[in-house]
Amino acid sequence: MSYNFYTAQSGFRTRYIHPGAYDQATQSIFELPNGSFVGAGTIIDTSNGKFKWSLMLLGINIQGDVIWQKKFSHPWLSWATSPWVFNSFYQTKSHLYFAGVENADTVKPRGLIIKFDFDGNLIWKKTYSDAEDVVFQAISESVDNGLLITGWFQNWQLSTQPSLLFKTDTNGNELWRKRYNFNNIPNTSEFNSIVQDSATKKIILAGSQNNVFGGTDDFLLITDSMGNYITSNNYKDGRFQHMIQCKDKSLLLVSVSAKKNINGVYDYYGNIMKLNLNMHNQPIWRIDDYGKPSNSFARIVEKKNGDVLIGGGLDTMTWINPNFDATLRYTILSGGKPNLKNYYYHYSLGTATINNMGLTSMQLTKDGGVVVGIIPQNANHNPFFFVKYDANGCDTLSNYCNLVGLEELEISNNLLRIYPNPSQNTLNVEFENNFDDKNYTVKIVDELLRSYTSLSVTSSNKLNLDLSKLSNGIYFLQVWNDEQLIYTKKFVKN
Repeated sequence: MSYNFYTAQSGFRTRYIHPGAYDQATQSIFELPNGSFVGAGTIIDTSNGKFKWSLMLLGINIQGDVIWQKKFSHPWLSWATSPWVFNSFYQTKSHLYFAGVENADTVKPRGLIIKFDFDGNLIWKKTYSDAEDVVFQAISESVDNGLLITGWFQNWQLSTQPSLLFKTDTNGNELWRKRYNFNNIPNTSEFNSIVQDSATKKIILAGSQNNVFGGTDDFLLITDSMGNYITSNNYKDGRFQHMIQCKDKSLLLVSVSAKKNINGVYDYYGNIMKLNLNMHNQPIWRIDDYGKPSNSFARIVEKKNGDVLIGGGLDTMTWINPNFDATLRYTILSGGKPNLKNYYYHYSLGTATINNMGLTSMQLTKDGGVVVGIIPQNANHNPFFFVKYDANGCDTLSNYCNLVGLEELEISNNLLRIYPNPSQNTLNVEFENNFDDKNYTVKIVDELLRSYTSLSVTSSNKLNLDLSKLSNGIYFLQVWNDEQLIYTKKFVKN
């Protein structure tokens, strides 16, 4: 059963409940070369009268309609069940991969990789065993188009959990594997994000390591191109959630830390850190315990203009209003600096239970928007949930489509000035620098995104716009580079 909401601004919200499924867990959503999408996750399948875990792939068109479903069932299928990890699926230019665990009563749990085409058809399935349990929980692509997989080995007799790193070719043939033992007590660490630097070929793993106080530390491990240990570093209490390498080759990481409040209940906080790969022990900057209690950061993407979009959650039950659902928060990091601005989206699933939810994946789209996977976290019967935001932040919720999404880009407007504001008949627009011979389009739109003025601009840093034919009200001046909205300023005509 699929529910979809769509607007002409190309945003959508899609909820899907598979027939016969007891529960669903959203993992990822990917945009395909033709502009459609594939959603991925897991279900508890009861179609045969038994509880069985299955992988589910969903074909989603540009309007957000679910047009096909593919289910992969296996009697021993399992996966890393940590609520902090959502990097089990990965998209390359031509295929999708899943990394998890195959668990059977007769053999030790084995690492599992499955390769799919973009139509959801299984191409191959391979397992990887060891003297200890093998748990895969994150997969990525290497710079030479192979696969990098991380997770851990589980030794139940010694109560240790050494980290692992496997490398395979594109067909899943193992090239090498590495085990990382650390001298901390307990010897337990896990990684859930992988980056390989294209210049040095170094592999960077981000995750967490248990500490002697019963908590976890943000933990970073750096190896050479063959997985040989180079160095590692612990940071403050927390758990790295996601890591990207920015265009300037720096590393940007987000983590979540837990702290007990005065009532003895844990509150969660989001942390952001920027690192130089060659000086990783001293962050360029770090923001700790950001926002109000029960904030979290989960995913990061870097936009074409260098701004960074950070997605996460906010438990509104703790500080806003107990009648609100949990909220998704998107934070803009402008110009690579700790200059943050937040936008909030409230979603309700229409159920009788509290609608807790978290962000599991986030990907930029070709039209300048972003598509996300959201996992509702209620007791059971959770749907798959995917949201597509257009370049203005529109997801079909009218207040965001008409106002907040447009204002979102104002943090980037240090290069753009408009005056007078409010204006009567003429609006002056000044840019700090010329456009460097690039073609830009300047538009004036109202709160309903109706366009009133559109003109091309080249090699100019000042415009005078005639407003005499506009009715009094609130408008937005937009600057577009090709199909990418890069600046927005709000002004009033009176």
